[in-house]
Amino acid sequence: MEDFSKDAVILTAFENKEALDLLTCDLVRRGVGLVLLIDDSSGSAAGSSAIPGLTILRQTPDRDDAPTLRDALQYLNLHRPDMEYAAVLESAGDCSAESIAGLLAAVHGRKRLLAVSLRRPGRGVSFLSWRRNRLNCLLPRLVSGEGEAESLRSSRAFSTQLIPQFLTVEGEGQAYHLNCLLACISTGIALEEVLFPVKEEKIEYRIPEFLKSIIPG
Repeated sequence: MEDFSKDAVILTAFENKEALDLLTCDLVRRGVGLVLLIDDSSGSAAGSSAIPGLTILRQTPDRDDAPTLRDALQYLNLHRPDMEYAAVLESAGDCSAESIAGLLAAVHGRKRLLAVSLRRPGRGVSFLSWRRNRLNCLLPRLVSGEGEAESLRSSRAFSTQLIPQFLTVEGEGQAYHLNCLLACISTGIALEEVLFPVKEEKIEYRIPEFLKSIIPG
């Protein structure tokens, strides 16, 4: 059984507090060492402080802007040096403790690896094509806009030994996420896809009224 006691999971604010509560409880039950929520001051994190096992990174009085992923990484670097691995959840579609655990397990014992979630095979950027770590495999697709949003929404996991490198990366918001990916590729850090289960949409078929009279049952 995997040991997640030295792992941290960084979450962005959830609109659905119930979903956040369930996810946090499941992560704690799996033994995750730290669940850190970034409060973006949108109000979606209101009431989350009552969730057991959840640490909230809030805006401090000495700054006007809300905390970001960079601040969360800095928090780990300064205040939780006992954490050895971290996962960043970038979209509500990845809200599964099982999937996050699989992402973390992929980087255990691998200090120079960035594991990236792939939720929709065949769409967006294929991170497997980056394994040679060549910028020319990545840039044309990002510049053209093909799959860019998919790559930025992907959750990722990595060794906390990479955090000092990420803290030197420039940019804010989506630009920061993209630059972190480019920094990994340019410094020879391997990337590996971890397939997240995709929930199949249920399609309800309705029989047109004019056919009901001729179809038995």
